[in-house]
Order: sequence, then structure tokens, then C-alpha cells
Amino acid sequence: FKGSAFFPVLRYFLERETFELPSAQELATAEDDARLYKILIQPMQDCRLLQQFEKCDLDVLRSLCQEIAHSLVDLFLDVILSPVLPKRFTDWGSLLFSKEVRMVQNHLQSLMQAAASTVAASHK
Repeated sequence: FKGSAFFPVLRYFLERETFELPSAQELATAEDDARLYKILIQPMQDCRLLQQFEKCDLDVLRSLCQEIAHSLVDLFLDVILSPVLPKRFTDWGSLLFSKEVRMVQNHLQSLMQAAASTVAASHK
């Protein structure tokens, strides 16, 4: 998936992720930072669009960020509400899902803030 859009990669992973974790030990294994980085963050770092954020005009960057945020909300909702691949959640699984959402959100937010700072600095 290197260089391609990251949405299909995230969808593929999230559709196959199990959130019906029976114990804290399984949560600890599932929420391992290295594992989550590889499957959630690395596809975003490999995405050419996200690598080019700092080249966008500030208004274009804002619009792009809004569209990406809307698409991510739709993706997460589609995955957890899918009738085709229904998801069951335990309390442990809910903690895992929450961590995954936060990781994606934090990474994209840091990319967007860095790009906005670069764009703003270049317009001075």
C-alpha cells in the first residue's frame, strides 16, 4: 500500500480487528504501540497526499483537513455499525477502539498543525 491512499488500508485493518477482548492481557497485546503504529500510523506516513500538506495554500489545507476528518468519521462509523461485518465490543475492546481513534486523530492533527505552521511561515 506504500504511497497510496490510507483509507483503504485503515478500513481493511479495522474491519478485521476484534474488539471483543475477554481480558486485560489481551488488551495489552492488542494495544501494543508498535503494532498500532504499524497498522494505523505507517499507512498515513506513506500517503503521498499527506506528505505534501505543506505545499497547500492555507485555505486549501483547511478544506482538505475538513474532508479528511469527515471521511475518517464515516470510516469509523461504517466499521463499527457494519451489518456485513458486525462488531461486538467488550469493555476492553472499547478501550482498544478508543486508543486507535485517538492515535489516528493525534497523528493527523500533528501533521495538519505542522503543515499550517509551514504554510503560514512561508507567507510572511
